[in-house]
Amino acid sequence: MKNIYFLIIALLTSASLFAEANRGKQIDVNGTVLDEQRKPIDYATVGLFKASDSSLVKTAMTTPEGKFNFPNVAAGSYYIKINMMGYQIYKGKAFSVGETIMNLPDILLKSDSKTLNTVSVTTVKPLLERKADKMVMNVENSSVAVGSSALEVLQRAPGVTVDQNDRISMQGKQGVLIMLDGKQTYMSQADVANLLRNMQSS
Repeated sequence: MKNIYFLIIALLTSASLFAEANRGKQIDVNGTVLDEQRKPIDYATVGLFKASDSSLVKTAMTTPEGKFNFPNVAAGSYYIKINMMGYQIYKGKAFSVGETIMNLPDILLKSDSKTLNTVSVTTVKPLLERKADKMVMNVENSSVAVGSSALEVLQRAPGVTVDQNDRISMQGKQGVLIMLDGKQTYMSQADVANLLRNMQSS
C-alpha cells in the first residue's frame, strides 16, 4: 500500500514539474496557402485569432511559396482567417497549440466567382499593403484598432515581436528604428514601448 501511495505522489510530482516547465512555452505555427489547382498563393493576409473571443493575435503574409509563419504562439486554442482578393474568405476550424511546432494542413482557397449585377468602387484599404520598400498596416476602419493601444497594434504586425523586456524586434532582428510622425525617436526602446502602450491606436 505504501508503494502505491509513493508511486501516486511521484506521478503527481512529475506531472506538476512537467506542467511548470512547459508553462509559458511558445510554439511556432506554420502553414501553406494554395489555390484550387494547388498552386501557392502569394501576398495573402493571414490572421491568427483566439478561439475563445475571436480577438486578433497576429497577422502574417504568405511568401511566394504560399507559406506563412506565426512564431512564439502561446499554448491555447486558435483559428486561422485568410483574405485574398479574388478568393473567398477562409475561416478555419479551431485548433490547439501544445508543446511542439504546429504544422497546419495545406489550406485551399476557393476562387470568388460571384456574378455581379452592379459594380461599386470603394476606397477601403486592405489591412496589409505591400509596397516596394515597406509593408504598410492600415488599421483605420479595422477591428485591429478597436480598444487597442498602439503597442498592441504593432505586436500584431507581420514579423514584429515585443518581448517581456519591451525590446522590439523585426524578423528576429533587434535595434529597430521607431519613427513617430516621420520623425526618429531618441528614447530607449523601453520608453518607446511605454509611450506606445499609453497611446490609443486611433
